[in-house]
Amino acid sequence: MTSDYNVMKIRAKSVVLLDIDSGEILFEQDAHTSVLPASITKIMTLLLVYEAVEQGKISWSDWVTISERAAGMQSKIDLQANELVSLEDLTKSMVIASSNDAALAIAEHMHKTERDFVAKMNEKAKSLGMFNTHFLDVSGVAFSALSGPYTTAMDVSLMSIELIKKHPKSLALTGTYKSKITRYAKGGITECEFTNNNKMLHTYPGITGLKTGLYIYRNMVRENIFHFVATARRSGTNLMSVVLGASGHDIRFTESRVLLNYGFMITSATFNTPSSRNDKTIDVGILATRGITAAHTGLFENAEKNNINLFWFVPGDVDMVSKTINGRFYDKNGKLYRKETVYPAVIDNCFILNDTELHQELKKYCKIARLAGSTGGKKVMQHILEKEGTYRHLLIPTIGLICVEDIYRALDEFDNEIILKPSIGNRGIGIIKVKRENELYIVSENKNTYEFDCNGFKEYYDSQLPPNNYLIQAFRESKTSKGEPFDIRIFAKRGIEGKFLTSIYARIGEPDGVVATIRTGGYLKEELEQFLHNEFGEESLQIIAELEELAKTFPEYCQKFFSDKLFDISLDIGIGRVNGRARLNLFEVNTMLVGARPEDPNVEACFGYYRYLISNG
Repeated sequence: MTSDYNVMKIRAKSVVLLDIDSGEILFEQDAHTSVLPASITKIMTLLLVYEAVEQGKISWSDWVTISERAAGMQSKIDLQANELVSLEDLTKSMVIASSNDAALAIAEHMHKTERDFVAKMNEKAKSLGMFNTHFLDVSGVAFSALSGPYTTAMDVSLMSIELIKKHPKSLALTGTYKSKITRYAKGGITECEFTNNNKMLHTYPGITGLKTGLYIYRNMVRENIFHFVATARRSGTNLMSVVLGASGHDIRFTESRVLLNYGFMITSATFNTPSSRNDKTIDVGILATRGITAAHTGLFENAEKNNINLFWFVPGDVDMVSKTINGRFYDKNGKLYRKETVYPAVIDNCFILNDTELHQELKKYCKIARLAGSTGGKKVMQHILEKEGTYRHLLIPTIGLICVEDIYRALDEFDNEIILKPSIGNRGIGIIKVKRENELYIVSENKNTYEFDCNGFKEYYDSQLPPNNYLIQAFRESKTSKGEPFDIRIFAKRGIEGKFLTSIYARIGEPDGVVATIRTGGYLKEELEQFLHNEFGEESLQIIAELEELAKTFPEYCQKFFSDKLFDISLDIGIGRVNGRARLNLFEVNTMLVGARPEDPNVEACFGYYRYLISNG
């Protein structure tokens, strides 16, 4: 099987792939070549059952007495003569366990003889345009060198679409993995449990049904023949693949995967054209540790108008057996509700799983916008930038914090003023300023300031600062003329073409704050050029040029050091003065910025990148 879809060759005798909703044929290979239908025959049997129930001719609660002839058929459930089984349970057995005895019992219940029922099957086939199909029995076991049975992939697709469009509940039945029935006999009541022959259930994301078929080497048929009709749904697209005449049990499933993957790929290809890139709804799940935060509001507020079906979930909401998620959605009034959904096309925030079994599961079946441990935190980034050297001139002297003595040495080396920051994290959380003055240690954290003597500071360190989790950085002042802390954020997110889209803006904190962060009450400065001109005068032109060059080059420069594709990256730049001239200082580099606020200039870049991943990821 070649990986080049343009010269795709499916290992089967008759094949077709189509869009269920539009009926468009997406791929065909000998679609009109005749093969033995085997148990695919039961799709037509099931169609006639649903029609008869709908017309009131029979009822799911009907009791069916098993005949001697039906009991003589080979079957997983091994029905016995004179047992009583409901029509509903017999239908489950026929569809899920592919039971031949159940199929015959149903036919005899509806039309007294199998021959009469088969006549109705062939009559229905002709009415559907299945002119290359002829049935001999209700289960696909019979064979005659003169009269068949026979069918084609194209014909099978016609009756399958008729079934699921006219009787949508049937699809849920065909997609049931495990069930049981109750049988009544003189000897008592027994229950029989069975599983579906469809091995793609729980292993292929979005699989919904339909039916397997098998004809074992016997009579005049000199080979084993394997069939599989599969239906799957992803991001609003419903596909059906029909693979008839595969030479092996697993081959039919492998080739069905190839077909469906191809189908979902080409139906997503329209995202690459500007005129239609937002007209197809896609499912996106945001993975959270406990719940979403205010940082996600921009995504949820803008999802619907961008045709994104957005929900969030925590690890405990995922069922890896059924490949479903008990998702958390918001209605138009902002009210939270729960709904079970198949794995979405894209999952965001997967990095929180840290390479767990669940992380591997989701990577296997979904496109992942952000992967586990993309850059390893600030310590790793600092080391990379120092060692490589291109941006070393922007770096602020930084060392690791292992013990309190490291702080004392840093204060000696960095003029008695330092910044302590978590080695992993963003949004300004946990950043502390320490200043030593007249044997006192002045600690500023958020809007609070504390003074300690040497012993008091040691106690503060022991209780508040876990070793190996912090970095020590020389303090570099970056304040407005009004005394407000500020920085310049260069923010890059991948967008519709998979390329970084960048924005540059100033973040201004409160006068008594340590950092410039919106989370702690600061605000964005939209007119960057005017802001810089007010603060730095003629030097602002050179500052803007340096910032724009960084925005242009740094994201891709950073990407080359990591195998996982970075989804977003930000540089927080302070601007101070050295010898009277403005100088840029790189405070920190962050990746995996959680969510997007409404004011985020690139909030819609997230949605564009989700679509890009589906088409190209």
